[in-house]
Amino acid sequence: MQKPDYRIETKRIDDRLEVRVFLKEPAEDVMVRFYDAYCMVMLRLNGEDKLQLLPIDENNPVEWSAQIPYPDVKTKSHMLLKAVILGSEIKVPLWGRLEPEK
Repeated sequence: MQKPDYRIETKRIDDRLEVRVFLKEPAEDVMVRFYDAYCMVMLRLNGEDKLQLLPIDENNPVEWSAQIPYPDVKTKSHMLLKAVILGSEIKVPLWGRLEPEK
């Protein structure tokens, strides 16, 4: 199955959460906000209401990434991620979800 051109992926690495945003076209800035899927309440992780991502390759900013300590947040449902992308072809927010622990 082919992965979408625009997507958010999350991965737990030891005690850290890695968030990656993949784009079809380069962007100028990418940030992520976290929401509880139940009633869409915005969540604060580690005291912050947003996570600023950095490009993996400055010359071709189509993949953005950041790591934070793994959040210990209680939600009534699952956690959604909303990426706001500036200076790119995509003009609407990109949504993803935090994959549950296996």
